Amino acid sequence: MREATATFRQGEVVGLAGLEGSGQGVFLRIAAGLQRPTSGRLSFFGEDCTNWHHDIFRRRGVAFVLEGRLEEGLIAGLTLTEHFALAACAPRFRVPWHQARQVAEQKVQQFRIRGSAQTCADALSGGNQQRLLLSLIPSDASVLLLE
Repeated sequence: MREATATFRQGEVVGLAGLEGSGQGVFLRIAAGLQRPTSGRLSFFGEDCTNWHHDIFRRRGVAFVLEGRLEEGLIAGLTLTEHFALAACAPRFRVPWHQARQVAEQKVQQFRIRGSAQTCADALSGGNQQRLLLSLIPSDASVLLLE
């Protein structure tokens, strides 16, 4: 990928267009902290974040929804409840099972996911897997990256 400079402001929706393999995926992974740039620097709300770990990006409100639902975004064999437990415990490493089940049941209704809190992610249709991924986005995300 060649040098790129981009500035985004709060509330903006920005789209990247181009042929597959022309750099959008790399750009998004760098913006999410999943990949480090080979040169240059990356800043987040005016703060240099070039060497931040992905976890710091997440704690600062960057949410990234990957293109590959089951390949990269969801874990085959885990239920919706288990996905919400993992999402809730990521910063604390403590699994709130009762809360995760309640959230899963609420999100199934809110996002109209055709399944239940006990349904495995890989048993859902592609569209319902996409809804599950969207329902896992934190409500307080300050930056949303969709591949």
